Amino acid sequence: MTAEKLAEEIRQPLKQNGYKKNRLTWYKSDGRVTVVFSVQKSQYGSDLWYYNFGVGLNELEGRTINTISKCCIIERLDMKANGITISSDVLVKAVLRFESEYGDMDKLRIRAMEGRLPRFAARQAVSYLTSIGN
Repeated sequence: MTAEKLAEEIRQPLKQNGYKKNRLTWYKSDGRVTVVFSVQKSQYGSDLWYYNFGVGLNELEGRTINTISKCCIIERLDMKANGITISSDVLVKAVLRFESEYGDMDKLRIRAMEGRLPRFAARQAVSYLTSIGN
């Protein structure tokens, strides 16, 4: 399977869940927080790619975020988990689970205070989340 074929398989389920698509990136915003998912091709071959899950804090950026590069909280997976290729169905479930865990400002604040954000969380984001009021 190619990254483009995978993108075609997940396009409709993500669209049905409110995601907008731009190339190999999907994003969904509630105004304050944007959840971003992207398929990133590897420089080491067309048969290799990565899955990037991100959260953008729109207030920090001053606009709605729609690219993974603008996300301040990121999780990344290889296309294979423990040597097993992740199916499109499982991938859609992973995107929706990521959204349910991190796609809300209140949940992000709680996770930041508990130290339970994804491993790639910018210091600025953690500081912001632990200092803002309701």
